[in-house]
Amino acid sequence: MVEAIIIFLLVSFGHIYYYFIYDIDLFSTSTYAKLMLTLSLISVPLIYLVDLIYSKIKKESPLSFKNTVIIGLCLALFLGWLVPLVHKIYYVKRLNQLEERFTDVNSDEMTKDGDIKIVLIDSSHDPILRPYRSAPRYYENFLYIKNSSNSTYKGTIFLTLYNNNNDEFNIKVLDNVEVPAQTTQQLIDDEEINDMLDEWNQYSFKTKQQVKTFDSIISNNK
Repeated sequence: MVEAIIIFLLVSFGHIYYYFIYDIDLFSTSTYAKLMLTLSLISVPLIYLVDLIYSKIKKESPLSFKNTVIIGLCLALFLGWLVPLVHKIYYVKRLNQLEERFTDVNSDEMTKDGDIKIVLIDSSHDPILRPYRSAPRYYENFLYIKNSSNSTYKGTIFLTLYNNNNDEFNIKVLDNVEVPAQTTQQLIDDEEINDMLDEWNQYSFKTKQQVKTFDSIISNNK
Protein backbone atom coordinates (compact mmCIF):
# COMPACT_ATOMS: atom_id res chain seq x y z
CA MET A 1 0.00 0.00 0.00
CA VAL A 2 2.87 2.36 0.85
CA GLU A 3 4.47 1.62 -2.52
CA ALA A 4 1.20 2.49 -4.31
CA ILE A 5 1.02 5.82 -2.47
CA ILE A 6 4.62 6.63 -3.40
CA ILE A 7 3.95 5.80 -7.06
CA PHE A 8 0.80 7.94 -7.01
CA LEU A 9 2.73 10.90 -5.57
CA LEU A 10 5.55 10.56 -8.12
CA VAL A 11 3.12 10.32 -11.02
CA SER A 12 1.16 13.30 -9.66
CA PHE A 13 4.38 15.31 -9.47
CA GLY A 14 5.01 14.44 -13.14
CA HIS A 15 1.57 15.72 -14.17
CA ILE A 16 2.03 18.91 -12.15
CA TYR A 17 5.46 19.46 -13.72
CA TYR A 18 4.09 19.25 -17.28
CA TYR A 19 1.14 21.44 -16.31
CA PHE A 20 3.30 24.35 -15.09
CA ILE A 21 6.29 23.98 -17.44
CA TYR A 22 4.53 23.02 -20.70
CA ASP A 23 0.96 24.20 -20.01
CA ILE A 24 -0.44 20.71 -20.62
CA ASP A 25 -3.84 19.98 -19.08
CA LEU A 26 -3.52 18.35 -15.69
CA PHE A 27 -6.39 15.92 -16.18
CA SER A 28 -7.50 14.01 -19.22
CA THR A 29 -10.86 15.04 -20.67
CA SER A 30 -10.92 12.41 -23.40
CA THR A 31 -13.59 9.77 -23.78
CA TYR A 32 -10.83 7.18 -23.38
CA ALA A 33 -9.92 8.41 -19.88
CA LYS A 34 -13.55 8.44 -18.79
CA LEU A 35 -14.04 4.95 -20.20
CA MET A 36 -10.94 3.61 -18.41
CA LEU A 37 -12.04 5.13 -15.11
CA THR A 38 -15.52 3.63 -15.50
CA LEU A 39 -14.07 0.21 -16.33
CA SER A 40 -11.82 0.40 -13.28
CA LEU A 41 -14.78 1.09 -11.01
CA ILE A 42 -16.86 -1.66 -12.61
CA SER A 43 -13.97 -4.08 -12.20
CA VAL A 44 -14.14 -3.95 -8.39
CA PRO A 45 -17.40 -5.91 -7.93
CA LEU A 46 -16.55 -8.04 -10.97
CA ILE A 47 -13.16 -9.08 -9.56
CA TYR A 48 -14.72 -9.73 -6.17
CA LEU A 49 -17.48 -11.91 -7.68
CA VAL A 50 -15.11 -13.91 -9.91
CA ASP A 51 -12.69 -14.47 -7.04
CA LEU A 52 -15.55 -15.52 -4.76
CA ILE A 53 -16.71 -18.16 -7.28
CA TYR A 54 -13.14 -19.32 -7.92
CA SER A 55 -12.33 -19.63 -4.21
CA LYS A 56 -15.45 -21.72 -3.60
CA ILE A 57 -14.51 -24.07 -6.42
CA LYS A 58 -10.95 -24.37 -5.16
CA LYS A 59 -12.07 -24.28 -1.52
CA GLU A 60 -9.73 -21.42 -0.74
CA SER A 61 -10.20 -18.18 1.16
CA PRO A 62 -11.45 -15.39 -1.13
CA LEU A 63 -9.99 -11.91 -1.34
CA SER A 64 -11.45 -9.49 1.13
CA PHE A 65 -13.55 -6.70 -0.34
CA LYS A 66 -10.92 -4.25 0.91
CA ASN A 67 -8.18 -5.96 -1.10
CA THR A 68 -10.46 -6.06 -4.14
CA VAL A 69 -11.00 -2.30 -3.83
CA ILE A 70 -7.23 -1.80 -3.63
CA ILE A 71 -6.79 -3.80 -6.85
CA GLY A 72 -9.45 -1.66 -8.53
CA LEU A 73 -7.76 1.54 -7.36
CA CYS A 74 -4.39 0.32 -8.64
CA LEU A 75 -6.01 -0.42 -12.00
CA ALA A 76 -7.56 3.05 -12.06
CA LEU A 77 -4.18 4.57 -11.15
CA PHE A 78 -2.47 2.75 -14.01
CA LEU A 79 -5.09 3.40 -16.71
CA GLY A 80 -6.25 6.86 -15.69
CA TRP A 81 -3.16 8.46 -14.19
CA LEU A 82 0.05 6.67 -15.20
CA VAL A 83 -0.78 5.99 -18.87
CA PRO A 84 -1.54 9.68 -19.63
CA LEU A 85 1.78 10.67 -18.01
CA VAL A 86 3.69 8.33 -20.32
CA HIS A 87 1.90 9.86 -23.32
CA LYS A 88 2.75 13.37 -22.05
CA ILE A 89 6.43 12.42 -21.83
CA TYR A 90 6.44 11.35 -25.47
CA TYR A 91 4.41 14.43 -26.45
CA VAL A 92 6.94 16.81 -24.88
CA LYS A 93 9.76 14.86 -26.49
CA ARG A 94 8.16 15.49 -29.88
CA LEU A 95 7.68 19.20 -29.14
CA ASN A 96 11.33 19.54 -28.15
CA GLN A 97 12.39 18.14 -31.52
CA LEU A 98 10.33 20.56 -33.59
CA GLU A 99 12.71 23.51 -33.95
CA GLU A 100 15.69 21.29 -34.72
CA ARG A 101 13.76 19.38 -37.40
CA PHE A 102 12.38 22.55 -39.02
CA THR A 103 15.87 24.08 -39.31
CA ASP A 104 17.48 20.94 -40.78
CA VAL A 105 17.14 21.77 -44.48
CA ASN A 106 18.91 18.56 -45.54
CA SER A 107 16.61 16.25 -43.63
CA ASP A 108 14.50 13.69 -45.49
CA GLU A 109 11.89 14.21 -42.80
CA MET A 110 11.19 17.85 -43.71
CA THR A 111 9.70 19.41 -46.83
CA LYS A 112 9.40 23.10 -47.70
CA ASP A 113 7.29 25.09 -50.15
CA GLY A 114 7.85 28.83 -49.76
CA ASP A 115 6.93 29.83 -46.23
CA ILE A 116 5.29 26.48 -45.45
CA LYS A 117 7.30 23.66 -43.90
CA ILE A 118 6.13 20.17 -42.94
CA VAL A 119 8.15 17.86 -40.72
CA LEU A 120 7.79 14.22 -39.67
CA ILE A 121 8.61 13.93 -35.97
CA ASP A 122 7.81 10.30 -35.31
CA SER A 123 6.33 7.16 -36.84
CA SER A 124 6.03 4.39 -34.27
CA HIS A 125 3.74 2.08 -32.35
CA ASP A 126 1.81 3.26 -29.31
CA PRO A 127 4.39 3.40 -26.46
CA ILE A 128 1.94 1.82 -24.02
CA LEU A 129 0.76 -1.08 -26.19
CA ARG A 130 4.11 -1.73 -27.89
CA PRO A 131 5.61 -3.92 -25.12
CA TYR A 132 2.53 -6.16 -25.11
CA ARG A 133 2.21 -6.77 -28.84
CA SER A 134 4.75 -8.65 -30.91
CA ALA A 135 3.39 -7.12 -34.12
CA PRO A 136 1.11 -4.08 -33.60
CA ARG A 137 -1.23 -3.43 -36.50
CA TYR A 138 -0.60 0.27 -37.01
CA TYR A 139 2.06 2.93 -36.79
CA GLU A 140 1.05 6.30 -35.35
CA ASN A 141 2.52 9.17 -37.36
CA PHE A 142 3.13 12.66 -36.00
CA LEU A 143 3.63 15.48 -38.49
CA TYR A 144 3.73 19.21 -37.88
CA ILE A 145 3.29 22.18 -40.20
CA LYS A 146 4.88 25.62 -39.81
CA ASN A 147 3.62 28.78 -41.50
CA SER A 148 6.35 31.44 -41.49
CA SER A 149 4.40 33.93 -43.59
CA ASN A 150 2.37 36.91 -42.39
CA SER A 151 -0.90 35.52 -43.70
CA THR A 152 -3.04 32.51 -42.88
CA TYR A 153 -2.45 29.44 -45.03
CA LYS A 154 -5.56 27.68 -46.32
CA GLY A 155 -5.31 24.79 -48.71
CA THR A 156 -4.95 21.10 -49.45
CA ILE A 157 -1.82 19.09 -48.73
CA PHE A 158 -0.85 15.91 -50.58
CA LEU A 159 1.60 13.60 -48.81
CA THR A 160 3.41 10.74 -50.55
CA LEU A 161 4.65 8.30 -47.91
CA TYR A 162 7.69 6.04 -48.20
CA ASN A 163 8.64 3.06 -46.04
CA ASN A 164 12.05 1.94 -44.74
CA ASN A 165 12.90 0.55 -48.18
CA ASN A 166 12.11 3.92 -49.77
CA ASP A 167 9.13 2.39 -51.53
CA GLU A 168 6.01 4.49 -51.93
CA PHE A 169 3.15 2.84 -50.07
CA ASN A 170 0.48 5.46 -49.46
CA ILE A 171 -0.77 8.90 -50.46
CA LYS A 172 -2.61 11.06 -47.92
CA VAL A 173 -4.80 13.97 -48.97
CA LEU A 174 -5.45 16.50 -46.21
CA ASP A 175 -8.22 18.87 -47.16
CA ASN A 176 -9.09 22.26 -45.68
CA VAL A 177 -5.83 22.68 -43.79
CA GLU A 178 -5.69 26.08 -42.08
CA VAL A 179 -2.60 27.43 -40.32
CA PRO A 180 -2.54 30.99 -38.92
CA ALA A 181 0.40 33.27 -39.72
CA GLN A 182 3.64 32.65 -37.79
CA THR A 183 2.23 29.47 -36.27
CA THR A 184 3.32 25.87 -35.86
CA GLN A 185 0.69 23.19 -35.29
CA GLN A 186 0.15 19.49 -35.67
CA LEU A 187 -0.99 18.33 -39.09
CA ILE A 188 -4.01 16.07 -38.56
CA ASP A 189 -6.13 14.13 -41.00
CA ASP A 190 -9.73 15.18 -40.30
CA GLU A 191 -10.85 11.58 -40.71
CA GLU A 192 -8.63 10.53 -37.79
CA ILE A 193 -9.59 13.17 -35.24
CA ASN A 194 -10.66 11.08 -32.29
CA ASP A 195 -12.46 12.27 -29.15
CA MET A 196 -11.01 9.18 -27.47
CA LEU A 197 -7.65 10.99 -27.50
CA ASP A 198 -6.17 13.97 -25.71
CA GLU A 199 -3.87 16.64 -27.13
CA TRP A 200 -0.83 14.71 -25.98
CA ASN A 201 -1.59 11.45 -27.77
CA GLN A 202 -3.44 12.70 -30.85
CA TYR A 203 -1.58 11.41 -33.92
CA SER A 204 -1.71 12.89 -37.42
CA PHE A 205 -2.81 9.61 -38.98
CA LYS A 206 -2.15 5.88 -38.82
CA THR A 207 -0.47 3.67 -41.40
CA LYS A 208 0.18 -0.06 -41.65
CA GLN A 209 3.82 0.58 -42.50
CA GLN A 210 6.31 2.83 -40.78
CA VAL A 211 6.85 6.15 -42.53
CA LYS A 212 10.55 6.77 -43.14
CA THR A 213 10.36 9.76 -45.47
CA PHE A 214 7.70 11.68 -47.40
CA ASP A 215 7.13 14.17 -50.20
CA SER A 216 4.51 16.90 -50.11
CA ILE A 217 2.56 19.04 -52.51
CA ILE A 218 1.20 22.13 -50.82
CA SER A 219 -1.64 23.81 -52.70
CA ASN A 220 -3.48 27.01 -51.87
CA ASN A 221 -7.24 27.34 -52.05
CA LYS A 222 -8.24 30.14 -54.37
